[in-house]
Amino acid sequence: YLGIFAPKNDNGITSLKNVKEISRQIDENFDIISLYIAWEKNIEPNFPQSLLDSIYMQKSIPMITWEPWLNSFESELNVNKHVFELIADGYFDNYLTSFAEKLKNLQRPVFLRFAHEFDNPFYPWYAGGEGGVEKFKKAWIHTYEIFKDIEANNVIWIWNPWKPENVASFYPGKEYVDWIGVNVLNYGLLNQDGQGHGFKELYEPFHNEFSNLPSTPVIISEFGTLKDNQKQDEWLVNAFASIENEYKEI
Repeated sequence: YLGIFAPKNDNGITSLKNVKEISRQIDENFDIISLYIAWEKNIEPNFPQSLLDSIYMQKSIPMITWEPWLNSFESELNVNKHVFELIADGYFDNYLTSFAEKLKNLQRPVFLRFAHEFDNPFYPWYAGGEGGVEKFKKAWIHTYEIFKDIEANNVIWIWNPWKPENVASFYPGKEYVDWIGVNVLNYGLLNQDGQGHGFKELYEPFHNEFSNLPSTPVIISEFGTLKDNQKQDEWLVNAFASIENEYKEI
């Protein structure tokens, strides 16, 4: 599968006009269309139903990155608990059930990348500190079970760790993960060590960790490199060669 994230504005929503133009430029059709949906208490006016319908009409599958921002729930939050604790305690069950119904009603496959990079301190849902691993796993399983209970079986669950060293501890179990997401992004000179890194160098540590888990398909959920020294094309060519020849799980 070949996917794309191509927003027109900084709103996390891919523009199908952009997709069509890029598809024409490279003479490739995109199998997966990526978009980001933040948690929003008032689901109905914020759910991109028409976009999802259009994605299916062009014979693609949407990949929703479902981000548990709590801005719209703030007026009701009077407890000092982490979002994953609140999920596990059932605080958001009504919202989770309503969103699950929305996805079930699509009646077609949809990838759901929930709380991606849960081990990344950049995000407010970061599961760090004491007990963070267990809080995450309880929340993930609780959310999954809500979808299962209403038989939203068209949802394909993507579990997306940030660092390879956290793969083993945060893994919630084979029955709760359909695909594993990995973000392979080379920031070139902006990397912490000031060096560029190839796809294989960035992905190999994840590959090694996955060998200890049950066999699971992998999706490179975010993918790319900056144009440092104009080597972007070379980086991409080498990346696709590695995916084709070395990493059959992708």
